[in-house]
Amino acid sequence: MTDNDEKTARAYSLMAMNHDHVWARFAKEEMLALIDHANIRTPIKVIDMGCGSGRHSLCLALMGHKVRAFDFAQAWVERAKQSRDSKSESISESNGTLDIEAGDARCPKAMGGADLVLCLYDIIGSSPEKADATAIVSSLFKLCFPDGWVALSCMNGLQVLRNMPQLTLADPDPQDLEPVRTMQNCGEVFDFSRMLYNPTKGILYRREQFIKDGNIIFDTVIKERRYLPVEIYDLLCQAGFDRIEMFSVRAGKWDFKKPFDPDAPELLFLARRPASIEQSVPKLSPQRGRRISSRGYTLDLIPRDEIEPHHAYIVSRIFCSSFGKNPNTGKLKILGPKKMWERLQRCSYLCLLSSDANPVGYMFGTEYNHLLTKIAWLDSICVAVEHRKKGYATAMLDAFARAVPTFEWLGATSPNPITPLVLQKLALGKIYLSGRPAPSEIIKSLEYICNECEDLRGCKIDPEEMYIKTNFSVQLDANEKEWRKDAPAPAWWTKLANLPEDYESLLIIHRSSISQVGDAD
Repeated sequence: MTDNDEKTARAYSLMAMNHDHVWARFAKEEMLALIDHANIRTPIKVIDMGCGSGRHSLCLALMGHKVRAFDFAQAWVERAKQSRDSKSESISESNGTLDIEAGDARCPKAMGGADLVLCLYDIIGSSPEKADATAIVSSLFKLCFPDGWVALSCMNGLQVLRNMPQLTLADPDPQDLEPVRTMQNCGEVFDFSRMLYNPTKGILYRREQFIKDGNIIFDTVIKERRYLPVEIYDLLCQAGFDRIEMFSVRAGKWDFKKPFDPDAPELLFLARRPASIEQSVPKLSPQRGRRISSRGYTLDLIPRDEIEPHHAYIVSRIFCSSFGKNPNTGKLKILGPKKMWERLQRCSYLCLLSSDANPVGYMFGTEYNHLLTKIAWLDSICVAVEHRKKGYATAMLDAFARAVPTFEWLGATSPNPITPLVLQKLALGKIYLSGRPAPSEIIKSLEYICNECEDLRGCKIDPEEMYIKTNFSVQLDANEKEWRKDAPAPAWWTKLANLPEDYESLLIIHRSSISQVGDAD
């Protein structure tokens, strides 16, 4: 066990998980709803990973099923055994069985297999490491019989983005967090006002205290990860599951016919393991335009009619983790999912790039088919800080350019010299930027689309300098300003690395006149 594992195990073991606890009182209703939805009519074999008090395992055993339950916290194993022993006669009368052992969902040993594998209530996400979630989902696939089912639930990461707790970019000092007694009292860990969130790592922090006889017996910072629906979907797809269903649920309210609710505290996934080995080839989400690169990333090019609200949450999270602090306020720049969804609804294409099934970059752009000219505008592009300098931005820009082959002009604004450098590498055509003004006819076209284009709306264009004045102040770090190549820097590099405050560079590419982009120097 890691240090975080030990702290988490102890915190959960101190919870008063009696029959009336909010997590426990509806176990029977939840299992009845699951069995009915899965159309299970005869006794089956079940494995319950992370069984906790054994509440779900016990319900299934009392229904006549053959259940094996595991938990990595020994205190929970003992409590689950006590619950089982108190109902042993009833379990025997129903012809069910319930075996309970210690076991880690990340590396199951000698656990056999089952027709139904459960992994419910915060097993996924209790570790902040994405690798642990990947290992757990892989284990679930191995434990599930062919044509069997997995039921997996986790806390809803959409809630974090919709409620946006205070942000941090580093592990906080415990004294920075106001202590709560949520786990000891009720388990309703959805009050974000006393949590911190690191958007670059997707980690949520809260400080839990446990009291006994008026004394603090345990005080710790809980680190957990709350996943977006698409992240869990991709983990299940990559493991080899198919027929994946997703539901938004609350304790005791597992309604499989209810429309998805982004504000629900929990996500519940039902996934089937294919019946044959040939069907079990790992796959990715069935989104149009996805391709796999030899570098190991996945890239989705999603047209407007296939962009969905959950994409806005992904893009918003990448944005908030990447654009740094506002130099005027010192606070992290935030563009919430609601505003991002408004922007995505107007774009023509969204490009999402993932590494190890984790979204790390996005780009979206819009086609403007004006009477004077046709221009495809690069609205926004961003790659998470820790994934930069890997060619990801180049791959996304190339995908967008290929998606709009009939558009003679490409346009963009940029607060730094990185975007023009990437465009130079792609050699899409003649580039106009600082030091090389664009033709007057294209500047005239920009004036016609400025009310539609988010980058240009309300902005003043300087056609001579190829600048636009915005209300978006960006504080560049040294890596975004320093030229690190052996060859001399282009003439425009220094100017774009030191733009006046509230200004961005205007970039225009003429695609029908292919030449070396270096001509713009």
